[in-house]
Amino acid sequence: MLQIHSQPDGPTVLLDVGGPTPVAAIYVWFPFGAADETDDLAGAAHLLEHMLFKGAGGHGPGHHVRQIEALGGEINAFTAHEQLVLHATAPSDRAQAVLSILLEMAFRPHLDAGELTRERQVVLEELREAEDNPEYLLSQALRRRLWGPHPYGRAILGTAASVEGLTAAALRAAHARWLSPGAALISIAGPIDPEPMLAFIRGAVSPRAAPTRPDRPAQAIEPGALGVDAGFDEHVLELVFPIPGPVHPDAAAIDLLASALGDGPSAPLSERLRHRLDLVTGTWAALEVDRDGGLLAIGLTAREGRLLDAARALGGLLEEVRRGGLDARSLRRTRATIRADRLRETETVDGRAFRHAWYTAYHGDPEASRRMEAALMALRPYHVAAAARRYLDPERCVIGVMSSATTPEAVASALAAGRSAASSRATQRPPQSELSRFTMDNGLRVVVRPDPEAELVALSLVGVGGAIAEGHRNAGLAQAWQATLMRGAGDLDALGFADEIADRSGLLVPWTARNSFGVSASFPANELSTSLRLLGTLLAAPHFAEHEVARVRADLTEAWRVRDDDPERLAWDRAWATLFPGHAWGRPPSGTPTSIARITPGRLRGLHRRQICGSNLVLTITGGVQPGEASALVRRTLGGLAAGSPHPWQPGRPLGAARRRTIRVPRADAPAHLVLAFPCAGHGDPAAPATRLLSAVLGGASSGGGRIFERVREQRGLAYQAGAMVQLGLGGGMLACALATDRRTAASAERALWEALDEVTAGPVPDDELAGTRAGLVDGAVLGLQRSLSRAEHLAVAERHGPGAEQADAILRAPGGVSAAALLETARAVLRRDRAISVWAVPRTETPQA
Repeated sequence: MLQIHSQPDGPTVLLDVGGPTPVAAIYVWFPFGAADETDDLAGAAHLLEHMLFKGAGGHGPGHHVRQIEALGGEINAFTAHEQLVLHATAPSDRAQAVLSILLEMAFRPHLDAGELTRERQVVLEELREAEDNPEYLLSQALRRRLWGPHPYGRAILGTAASVEGLTAAALRAAHARWLSPGAALISIAGPIDPEPMLAFIRGAVSPRAAPTRPDRPAQAIEPGALGVDAGFDEHVLELVFPIPGPVHPDAAAIDLLASALGDGPSAPLSERLRHRLDLVTGTWAALEVDRDGGLLAIGLTAREGRLLDAARALGGLLEEVRRGGLDARSLRRTRATIRADRLRETETVDGRAFRHAWYTAYHGDPEASRRMEAALMALRPYHVAAAARRYLDPERCVIGVMSSATTPEAVASALAAGRSAASSRATQRPPQSELSRFTMDNGLRVVVRPDPEAELVALSLVGVGGAIAEGHRNAGLAQAWQATLMRGAGDLDALGFADEIADRSGLLVPWTARNSFGVSASFPANELSTSLRLLGTLLAAPHFAEHEVARVRADLTEAWRVRDDDPERLAWDRAWATLFPGHAWGRPPSGTPTSIARITPGRLRGLHRRQICGSNLVLTITGGVQPGEASALVRRTLGGLAAGSPHPWQPGRPLGAARRRTIRVPRADAPAHLVLAFPCAGHGDPAAPATRLLSAVLGGASSGGGRIFERVREQRGLAYQAGAMVQLGLGGGMLACALATDRRTAASAERALWEALDEVTAGPVPDDELAGTRAGLVDGAVLGLQRSLSRAEHLAVAERHGPGAEQADAILRAPGGVSAAALLETARAVLRRDRAISVWAVPRTETPQA
């Protein structure tokens, strides 16, 4: 339990009484450091720290260290911009004796001129050693440029000239002014008796008021690039950004941002620059925080000859973070790491005593540490994204370069080029030619978007079909079509087909869904004719051989047999069935034992004929292709397809009233899964962009997170999976929230989920959250189009189910234009309790209570 004691003009005493081992830690902390010096006294605080060990009271140099060691303890000290600290750890029954020694060193040092002459040489040697370190030299140059006339730009060690000029009289004056009992903090942690300790401190320390600190000059940032060439072989780049002080509202978000960027090998800096691109030997992201503000430093040590490449990659990475923040998984991992670090720190008495002193010195309250941790745990991805946009500002950045191989200006240009490329990727479609389109005689619409620099060519064939084309008694037929289509076509059997694709370094994948079906392909650009020949063979002459169909029936039957092992799948299937009764969307995608038994080669050929007709299909081609070449090849390979007619489709007719379903899972140890589903808009509906944005607010823009995750899992720990998704179909769709939880907390988790939904319908989403979610949704979708195949698939869906391929980019960006009012209107229209479908899959003995 922490006790706080203070007295007029005396030290503030923090006592954290208790602990499992008989060990105590003591910190004697003074708010005096390099920032309180003048230029001619630079390094005085650090030199004074050294001199505290050179005799005090009635004892000479070294006596106090030997005495503490004889008591079974350890002693150390440190100096920074705003603190000079003595600290020791010892057996708890000797804590008072150790504190007596520390107080004598702090308040009664000799500061002898002869000892100062000898110790000055030690400090000068320490300074020479520091100046033989390229990172130190670069960091000092950066801090001088970032802080300007403010004393935070001053080196804690001082300079050789200033240290040479420091006299015993100057140190005595500094000691008399700054090491005052009224300014001191004494922090003690461990199993001690507090009353005798307090009585001892009152008797040992004479009251004296704290000094008045004069006003400091304002920070004057001079952005730009600087170089330090001290003859080192290393190639170091460091960027420093100004940040506010520890009590600023953004402090927690900045802390999380810095840790997420650079803490550990899986953090973005290390993962991309070192492990993926192999451009650097090391990376870092670090915070320095003092009362008047601080800095965020991001740096790297580049491999020989790779500094400019590393700078471009770093510029691109930071711009991506500024635009889209960090994914929810990275933030979850970082929060867990921060919490683990705190737990490890507070496991020791030294960690506890230091933590109490630091938060008292900088926040005025040792309990601020708990508030900071709570703030860190409550942060959402959009908070961190907002901090990234605000503080990773290239216009307020100082760039430091240590390299004899290039200039600071060249490195700054490389950083800017990386930022520009990332900005272009996030805000514009990738460099490419305009669309070219034609319609064949059989009705097949073809859209070509060339990219002369691409080394791959991608095809996406999309048609209306899938589940809605199966027929009422044939659930699973579309899945069987997908599974058997490539098991032989033309003169190739299944292995022959697979071998030809592999020999050409290609990819050819059929797929099916509730409203659509298709085939996606990606091959080297010089294999366009091969890819179209294989696609044409697949569409015109699939085998659907009996033995292959029998194998697929067996696979689907086995999947049905073990379905109870997957409560999540059961919950989703029942949610679709309840929300869309009597419609194809409500049938299980993999079928039932009865419908699976009906799957025959004849029925598969019938489904294939209904779907594969020119007027029902769209083909898009992207990447390294010329429109003229594509037109000739498509006409030759796909011109023989029947014209047919577009497959008719009917909008889903969702159930109007709320329903609740509970599915019993035989396994007693099964987790409980909830799907809470609502009918919503479909493709092309004016409300579709707002519905997509609503899903992102609830379930995260691209990598998890969102309101539901934060409320149900992060804040209350009621579920290990929590999120939301939306599926927009032809004529309607489903917005669903999902939880996976311990069966004993199922009811509490569902109530917490509804509380999160009620928050969204109660009033507009805050501006910063809305902006962050919109940016994450839009920019994340655009970043997902880096591959030719992704672009081809997106164009095909826009052409077949939307307003046309020319509007494909507009579809992605539409949620960015949704206002808070429109989002609120959509939330209230969709998240209605009277239309909710609640489906629980739980162990047979459990029944969640609403």
